[in-house]
Amino acid sequence: MYLASASTTTTHTAVLLVELGAILSALGLLARIARALHIPVIPLYLGAGLVFGHGGVVGLTASEDFLSISADIGVVLLLLMLGLEYSAGELTQSLRT
Repeated sequence: MYLASASTTTTHTAVLLVELGAILSALGLLARIARALHIPVIPLYLGAGLVFGHGGVVGLTASEDFLSISADIGVVLLLLMLGLEYSAGELTQSLRT
């Protein structure tokens, strides 16, 4: 019984790594295409999110929880970077206008 559990865990980990590898490969390919076309990469990344996301063409089942947690961490880090970018005086001045 322990061997069956270890086997399913190993299989789940392998599928997770394959899915994440596919996502990173696709994003890298999109970045190269954007650079070659001299366009911003963000719209292509948004399109990739539609393809890989919920209801998209490619369903990612194994990495769903990992991507959800990673997205939350990404938002927190983005807000942290924005907080480091602006001083308190700049923020209060922008609130007045």
